Amino acid sequence: MRFSVSSLISLAVLLSSASAFDINPDAQGATSDVQAGSGPNGSEDWLNTGIADGSGWNPPFLHLEGLSHLSTSEFYAGAGSGCAQYDGYFQSAGSQYGVDPAILAMIAMQESSCNADAGGGTPGLMQVACGNYPDGSCDGKSIQDNVNAGAKVLTDNLNAAGGNVVQALGQYNGWFLAGSGLNGNKGLTADYPCSDEGKSNGDPQNLDYVHQMLNGWFQGKDVYGADSWIGTYQKGSQC
Repeated sequence: MRFSVSSLISLAVLLSSASAFDINPDAQGATSDVQAGSGPNGSEDWLNTGIADGSGWNPPFLHLEGLSHLSTSEFYAGAGSGCAQYDGYFQSAGSQYGVDPAILAMIAMQESSCNADAGGGTPGLMQVACGNYPDGSCDGKSIQDNVNAGAKVLTDNLNAAGGNVVQALGQYNGWFLAGSGLNGNKGLTADYPCSDEGKSNGDPQNLDYVHQMLNGWFQGKDVYGADSWIGTYQKGSQC
């Protein structure tokens, strides 16, 4: 099932009407208040199904229009204030790819703390790998190029996942499913990021990533500041 730009824009309109701290009726273990291991978009144990027990990540399904999250203006007024200066880029990419600009800003906050000068192997606001640009190179790319590339990665992930935003966000951080050939052909497990194989495949996955996104930044929490208690693994991308 593929999502056209027009259908994603329609979903974004519905998505923008959801208020923060409204419990997502499709999310298991959801709580109206954000806790270390739960929030309006489900519990971390549920979002990370299969990771802790070693069977391999088997992401539950959440659709875009049911998500609880802040609007761009609400996000910029609080934890996402550093992203406000880049709003035009998020708006442009959101229009082109049919993604709510608020979600792009929240991903940028998680990925780079909204630092357009962030370096590393996946530089820029959206921290996308160079191979995700049309020419396969990070050289000479503008801020808009970077945000567009991140928006495309997200929409490609959504299309591949049949609209499952849990899977799409996890895969943005390098999470994987059974059949990838990694981890004995299982999905992501808790011990994988710091295993020899995991470390050889780049920066370790942040096992709190999906929870920090859906129940942290999406709710206006400052995951890297006063609300760094969000998440039950608390390793970030470090071993």
